[in-house]
Amino acid sequence: MSLHLLGRVALPYCLELLGGNCIRVLNREYSPIGFATERLTLTSEVEKHTRLKLRPSDIAKLKKLAVSPTEENWIFLYDDKSSPDQSSTLMDAYFGKLKVLSSIELLPD
Repeated sequence: MSLHLLGRVALPYCLELLGGNCIRVLNREYSPIGFATERLTLTSEVEKHTRLKLRPSDIAKLKKLAVSPTEENWIFLYDDKSSPDQSSTLMDAYFGKLKVLSSIELLPD
């Protein structure tokens, strides 16, 4: 697997808003981080362990990271025009978003 492909699997691309103040962090393949399968069909076990509960104020903070107006159930951290592999400026902007994402405290489910 090339480094480019590793990034598609291991790094956040978007956040799926699940309701109940929960999110799921997905990679560029629309699977939970670390899964290399496109649009993985989630088993109940994967579903349970990839669902992250947050404070409503933190979800609002994450919505501000969206590259474009947030669709109803999605927050995209970048798109094809702002992909972090295109330039160091875009990479810096992406890592700034990851810094915000990584600072958010998870709540017990």
